[in-house]
Amino acid sequence: KTVLERSRAAVEESRDLIPVFVPTQAYHKAWRSIKKHSFVVLDGPPEMGKTAIARMLAFSHLLSGWQAVDCRNPEDLFSSFTDLRPQIFIADDAFGRTEYDPVLGRMWERDLSRVFHRLDSRHRLVWTTRKHILMRARRDMDLTGRATRFPSPGEVVVTADDLSVEEKA
Repeated sequence: KTVLERSRAAVEESRDLIPVFVPTQAYHKAWRSIKKHSFVVLDGPPEMGKTAIARMLAFSHLLSGWQAVDCRNPEDLFSSFTDLRPQIFIADDAFGRTEYDPVLGRMWERDLSRVFHRLDSRHRLVWTTRKHILMRARRDMDLTGRATRFPSPGEVVVTADDLSVEEKA
């Protein structure tokens, strides 16, 4: 119940972004990654659009009948997972807000194989993080089972602040 209430609140907050959101190259690259891998990592410094892109991805999925779920940890994903409808899971600041949080890192590490086992064309995951936090998390994770097929960062990491001259203008 808590996860669904938090998810509804995130959707309501996302509505405020709609009139001002500009789909950048990073947004389109994120779409390509999530369609291909059912997974995308949005990285970049603070206030560069990671959360906005994640929320717009979720909102776009909502308009197609998907359920958007705000996840703080893997247990939120597992407790709300259903095969009855397509779902997109958003883990904003998955490994910590400003620095790597070992507790969050261990939670994702412990359950990463189970998480990736659940991802498919009807179940997608978006992580937002900062590159240095992601690199530390990947270095510390013991990737086993299906998680050994963790896509290379070049396939799933989208840098939110990688803007063209036009997008900066």
